[in-house]
Amino acid sequence: MTVKADEKLARINDKDGFTNIRNGEGTDFKVVGTVNKDDFFYCELANSEWYKVTALKWTEAGSQLEGYIHKSK
Repeated sequence: MTVKADEKLARINDKDGFTNIRNGEGTDFKVVGTVNKDDFFYCELANSEWYKVTALKWTEAGSQLEGYIHKSK
């Protein structure tokens, strides 16, 4: 994994204990995975509402889980 200098290590803050990672910046995009309250991920602001994330999890295809999480999470 390559980490850029502007990426920050983060965890979610969601009352449900998890949040979805989507493959685009919006709720109309497909959910590609989830992160739980104790999972860490790298994030950078993609626009004013969404963070681009790289989770410390792997997909079934063997690649690192990447996508977008809304800033409210």
